[in-house]
Amino acid sequence: MSTGFKQTPQGDLSASPHRPGNPTCKRCGGSWVVRHGTTRTGTQRLRCKACGVTFLDNAAPPRMRYPAETIAAVLQGFYEGATLKEIADGLEVRGEKAPTLANIHRWIVRFTASAVDAQKDVEALPEPSLAVGDAWVAIESRIESRAFGGQPAWSWDVFDSRTGYLLCSQLFLSRYAGGHNSALGEAERVTGKTPTPTPTKKVDVAQWESASETAQRFERYLHTRGRVLAAAHSARIVRLVMAGWRIDYNLFRPQPELGGLTPAKKAKVNERFGSWAQVVALS
Repeated sequence: MSTGFKQTPQGDLSASPHRPGNPTCKRCGGSWVVRHGTTRTGTQRLRCKACGVTFLDNAAPPRMRYPAETIAAVLQGFYEGATLKEIADGLEVRGEKAPTLANIHRWIVRFTASAVDAQKDVEALPEPSLAVGDAWVAIESRIESRAFGGQPAWSWDVFDSRTGYLLCSQLFLSRYAGGHNSALGEAERVTGKTPTPTPTKKVDVAQWESASETAQRFERYLHTRGRVLAAAHSARIVRLVMAGWRIDYNLFRPQPELGGLTPAKKAKVNERFGSWAQVVALS
């Protein structure tokens, strides 16, 4: 005799999809989730009947064992200048099981790429009130990285003086006389403006030869980026990390000189993320 109720598959956790505490699928967000055994350590394994993905009943992103907050802390530490070994040691001090250095590297590459791709889409949207100023600072930096076989590379970075926003960064494998104009041209394309630039040539980021207090502040940030890039093992990774560092600097790093705002908020730039934790959660 029919009861008038739909029968729920054995092990289904979603007989009442709106019941508080029911797990949802980490991939599709669906509520038709069933138990699917346990791991060797006893952690409950779950399976989504809608999309077929199998995942653990923990705070980790799909196909990952570590919680999202741990991965976000790794990304934040990396872009603040910590080495992979320092990051692993810091997690152990916090009482967490440290991931391998290879895992840390994979997280940095994966989530940096996700952030860069997403922010590119956002920056392509029309900017109704891009509040950059009329004076820019262009800085040439020497980059030392094992990616270049002992030879230095060079970058040109263009900052907006008023908001501190890093408009663009360009990498050159050798010192290029036209790098200054190339970077300014890219900044003009990004903003749709042609302001009066204030170039500051640099031979080495560590040797400050600035022309103004504003340029000195930008150079200090670039000095931190130099530490981040030092361990990159290929030119592709150097370019990826430079793009990731630009996101970290513009979107996630409040500055006292801006009243505690980030450069992106000061410049009223469209933002896809507000932190590395959001990057991990939305990737």
